[in-house]
Amino acid sequence: MDFDPPKKQKLKIGLTPLIDMVFLLVVFFMLTTTFSTTEVINLDFSSGDVAPVEKGKDDSILLSVEKNNIFYINGKKLDQISLKKELRNMLKDGKERTIILHGRAGSNVQNLVNAMDIARMSGGSNITIIDGK
Repeated sequence: MDFDPPKKQKLKIGLTPLIDMVFLLVVFFMLTTTFSTTEVINLDFSSGDVAPVEKGKDDSILLSVEKNNIFYINGKKLDQISLKKELRNMLKDGKERTIILHGRAGSNVQNLVNAMDIARMSGGSNITIIDGK
């Protein structure tokens, strides 16, 4: 008895289930992805025609920044921890006071950003930056 060998059936991979899986993965990743939002700080750059602030004329706070995170509030030298306490005390009355951020010689952008962060954490919202001249 001579039997013919069984015919091998070719495997067919259906394209429809693959497309379904791709769409399911796309939907899954779209629904589970979290988009991060970046927080920005709005800066108020004074123009050159603004009159200089004189001490005692208004309630503004002059915050000067030097290198190595040395700060001055209205001429009083402070470190970073003392700066937080002093700003909280000055801003706790709830009045909208302008914080004038002044970068002195030797300060860099990171020192100014540190000072802005401290000012915002202490309750300041109206921050103006003037040049170091």
